[in-house]
Amino acid sequence: MNGVLPNHGAESPVHHQELPDLRAYTEQLLASGTQDLYRALLGTVDRVALAAVLRHVGGNQVRASEVLGISRTTLRGKLRAAGLSADGRRRAAPGTNGAVAGEG
Repeated sequence: MNGVLPNHGAESPVHHQELPDLRAYTEQLLASGTQDLYRALLGTVDRVALAAVLRHVGGNQVRASEVLGISRTTLRGKLRAAGLSADGRRRAAPGTNGAVAGEG
């Protein structure tokens, strides 16, 4: 193996050295005894990827679904599951008068 993950049509390959946060997060979850590791990792990757893509396309869900290679219906379901609004920001927590979770 050459230290490069599969390209899948991306403009530039992703190198293992660029993934320390995911590796460290995985190690942290393992050390804490997380039992549902795969679900926790996928949820985190979904939240990060969805938010980044939606920012990249200015919140355009049609374009985001194209970039991600998923249907718009699937994108909306993933946004709901990840607790993200249509523009990729965290949805307001109940009782916060519309304030975005994590802000303020």
